[in-house]
Amino acid sequence: MNVGKSLVNISVAIALISVGQVAFADCDIGDCENGYGTLTLVKSDTDTIAEYRQEGKGHWQGDVYIVQGIFKNGDATLECNSEIDCQKKQAQ
Repeated sequence: MNVGKSLVNISVAIALISVGQVAFADCDIGDCENGYGTLTLVKSDTDTIAEYRQEGKGHWQGDVYIVQGIFKNGDATLECNSEIDCQKKQAQ
């Protein structure tokens, strides 16, 4: 794991959250819409949160809504708690 790159990603996510935008925290910059990641949504993003809740994806963690899993074109296609969990679910 590249700690420096991870810190940059987390910092970017925190900055985006503070201005009310959608943020992918666990991905490389430039490749945030595909693969395993964590999507963090602020309360004001009511439409997107409602969509994920209707699909049964994500959970509240304090004041933010978290969706973890495999994303394709920015949409969560498989919810899972870790990359290993996703691999197991994909193998089923």
